[in-house]
Amino acid sequence: MKNKIVEEDGKFYYMDFSNRSFIEVSDYKSPKDGVLTPFSCIMDRKEYTFCNETMYQITKKWGCINSKNEVVIPCIYDNMTVFDDVCHAEIKHKKCYFNMEGTPILGDRINGIRKNIIFTGWEYVEDFDGKAISLGKKDGKYGILRVNGSCFLSPEYDSIHIDWSNKCISRRQSDKTTQILFFKQKECWSPIPKDYTFCRRECNLYVLQKGNKYAAINDNYEIIVPPFFDNS
Repeated sequence: MKNKIVEEDGKFYYMDFSNRSFIEVSDYKSPKDGVLTPFSCIMDRKEYTFCNETMYQITKKWGCINSKNEVVIPCIYDNMTVFDDVCHAEIKHKKCYFNMEGTPILGDRINGIRKNIIFTGWEYVEDFDGKAISLGKKDGKYGILRVNGSCFLSPEYDSIHIDWSNKCISRRQSDKTTQILFFKQKECWSPIPKDYTFCRRECNLYVLQKGNKYAAINDNYEIIVPPFFDNS
């Protein structure tokens, strides 16, 4: 059963069937056939006094409903704009795009032909911004997708961070964090050796830490400085 927008005593509420909760809707317009309609929910309301007047600071999140008032894009986004055939959303300063069914998409040019890549089953996929991979979320877990729609990392992680300046992917699963680095000479991403942690990139080398010792690995995935040193 899909979550819905319902009306009660002249007010609209976001009805979440998963936990039987109701959240007050702040911005609501009657939906139209074939077009998604954005709405916002009041997630937090803080009261304060200014010049002897009671003021309110409201935090809102945005989502989209279809013509049946069913929530097809969950109310988790910081901003939401709907155009004729695409929905633009923003979450934590990252852009996401959806079709009129609420499915994440990416508009890309492949072999000179403009195509929309559809990420079926994913909650959202962050804008690739010209890069070959990007972060997505599915069933409450994070993964990474390639620009052609295939899966680079399965959605099984509690969090993923991509550090593009150092070309390092950090992925956390339960209480364990592992890292993947991009090795230029191999032209691929590879996990760093077990029990190592990436510290920084310096002089075309990756400085790694193992316990209280430091080592260095080159762009060909070769450890050229073993973990013998106390300082790096």
